[in-house]
Amino acid sequence: MADITDTYLQVLMDLDKTGYTMDVDGGSIIFRNKKTGMTYVDVNNGVGPKAEELIFNADLTFISEQVKNLVKVPLNEYQFTALTSFAHHIGIENFSNSGVLESLNNGRYEDVVSKMQRWRTGTKGPNTRPTVREDYVQRRQFEAELFSTPGWLDIQAELDQYINMHQGTTLSFKQQREILIGIKDRAYRKAGIFRTGSQPVLPDQKDSID
Repeated sequence: MADITDTYLQVLMDLDKTGYTMDVDGGSIIFRNKKTGMTYVDVNNGVGPKAEELIFNADLTFISEQVKNLVKVPLNEYQFTALTSFAHHIGIENFSNSGVLESLNNGRYEDVVSKMQRWRTGTKGPNTRPTVREDYVQRRQFEAELFSTPGWLDIQAELDQYINMHQGTTLSFKQQREILIGIKDRAYRKAGIFRTGSQPVLPDQKDSID
């Protein structure tokens, strides 16, 4: 009688002949087409960490496409990322009916951040009433900071470095916002600009910008 290892290796060999690889991930099984890169996840017996990440990324890709279709005005990459995060969290149906999208599509970019902040309540378990949740508040603040980043600000290289350094590390949205603010401040100073509060101010300006 063939043991489990022999059977597993035979399955891998048979799949390889058909152009697929297989990865057992906890209770889930991940099949990948070697030619197209298409991935299929069998979660009948549970969801492993790799499968969970694949499902999350697929969901995020779907949400980002929906955001592209719903937004009718130009966005820079930081605004788009912030809106994708926001829509992913509150749900695409809520986003499509939100004051955030309405203001944006009417060209009122300046109203987006404040309207994002309204989405900060949620339940903390079954049979509980919605209340203001600190984790939601922190997420909205991070998304607002990201949305308010001008497209011309050169922060991508340091952002990529930060992402590579913190792979596998779980940071709160409060921590991510603090890191983002630091990256933006360094980029502003490099460009000869300083900030008062959350607003960038050119060196020849005093208290505010137009």
